Amino acid sequence: MPSRIESGVDNLAVNLLFRYPIWATTDLPHGRWSPYAGIGGGFQRARLSTQGYEETSYSLLFQGLVGAKFFLIKHVAIFGEAQYTQGWHPFNYAELGVPSDSKERYTIVTGIVMGGVAMHFESTEPNQHSQPRACSSCSCKVLHSMQSVVTGRALSRL
Repeated sequence: MPSRIESGVDNLAVNLLFRYPIWATTDLPHGRWSPYAGIGGGFQRARLSTQGYEETSYSLLFQGLVGAKFFLIKHVAIFGEAQYTQGWHPFNYAELGVPSDSKERYTIVTGIVMGGVAMHFESTEPNQHSQPRACSSCSCKVLHSMQSVVTGRALSRL
């Protein structure tokens, strides 16, 4: 009976997304629909097991993605996305008694196509720091303007 080989892959990545809003209105300032593309990187864990032997390899990964989001109404959108991920893993099978120079290197590529429904919520309080500002102890105007987009109200505590 041939031996059974099992494998598994786990990815953890961070992406930088570029969105382009189309058909923006006062009700939908980010556009009725918005195509996007992104690139990123992270870590990949690959597991290989056969004949009671198991080996795990860790690697850096590259990820690219494209997609689009379409708002049905102000707070509800549908989206579709395709992701490509690639990592590189060496396996040496040391515990199986193979010669030490018998390493194999695998390129593991995953492709994912997904879609779904996205719900968007907005704060009930107006954002006090929607404009870039400099704090009294430094001149970090750009940092504060980026943080105000991400954290909203949290800047009022600085």
